[in-house]
Amino acid sequence: MLIKIILLLVVQLLIFQNALASPSSLFEVSVTLSESDLVKTKQKQFDTALAKAIRIELIKLSGDLSLAKRKEVEPLLKTPRKWLESYQHVDIKKEGVVIGQQIRFVFNEQKLYKFFQENNLVIWPRSERPITLVYGSQKLDTSVVKIKQQNIDDLLRLDFRGSANRLALPIVIPTKSSPWVFPGGQHASLDFKALLQAHKANFVMTFQEEIKVSGARFFTWQLYNKQGLKVKSGRAENKRALTNLRNVFASLLDFYSKQYRQSASILNSMTIEVSGLNNFTKFKKTETLLQELKPIVHQVNLTKMIEDKAVFEMVYQGSYAKFIEKLTATKTLKLMPNSGSLGRLEASFIAKDNKAF
Repeated sequence: MLIKIILLLVVQLLIFQNALASPSSLFEVSVTLSESDLVKTKQKQFDTALAKAIRIELIKLSGDLSLAKRKEVEPLLKTPRKWLESYQHVDIKKEGVVIGQQIRFVFNEQKLYKFFQENNLVIWPRSERPITLVYGSQKLDTSVVKIKQQNIDDLLRLDFRGSANRLALPIVIPTKSSPWVFPGGQHASLDFKALLQAHKANFVMTFQEEIKVSGARFFTWQLYNKQGLKVKSGRAENKRALTNLRNVFASLLDFYSKQYRQSASILNSMTIEVSGLNNFTKFKKTETLLQELKPIVHQVNLTKMIEDKAVFEMVYQGSYAKFIEKLTATKTLKLMPNSGSLGRLEASFIAKDNKAF
């Protein structure tokens, strides 16, 4: 019986790791089917998984752990299928052996963007998400194992990549030559700024699972900023220690996004495709024009350029109507009618007084 329980636990850990370890977009959510799900009808499996997925999607998009409790998002929770772009049943494999199943949901980006805009909800752009340098370790009595790129696949229960990816939190695993950061250690002489710069990261998160000879478990974690100041920490024991790693990344998500959400009452994202940019002068003029639409526009990023078209992703605050009003007032870009209703604006470059550049 004990061996059976241990094997079952290992399989569950493999399922969790494989279901969530691969990178996904902000609009993709994978839900692993539990043993109780697998005995249900296919329709029941789908409905249960979709209900979970839409809640995860709300948290992933906003960074707000409590968003699903707000009245504004009830239409999403009540009719999740309406916001779905596609889904796929996927076998979870380990070394070629099927060990479980999941459903991968892809939500409609344009519909969700529009819903967030209309309800004045904040989207936390991927470009604003800080990168966390993660130092993990396991202490078995007096022996310590550091979790590195080389051995993380073998430490199933402590593989944190899935927990981070589930919430779209970018992470970095330290290199072999890195000085190690342990929770509770003395870090006065450590140059956190240089360490983070070397890994192109913004925060250091360190955790350790400690297992005593008696079987007692302890989980400790700490978060440090570039100045080496501890800004968050936590500790759990025994049964709670087994699931605390997932909770840690939820805590980081809330902490990272909170300042962003508070700094702007309403922030949204919109993609705009501008045509007619057949020379560098027109392109530069358009990019500068978009960047200067402050304080409404917070950020402008060029994402694609093909022939005479450029695609920009813009982060703006306030209502959609005010944003369009500001954009139209430039008289340099002509917006195509109703293009914004699909979550993507289309515009063409026009020269003032019809003069060519």
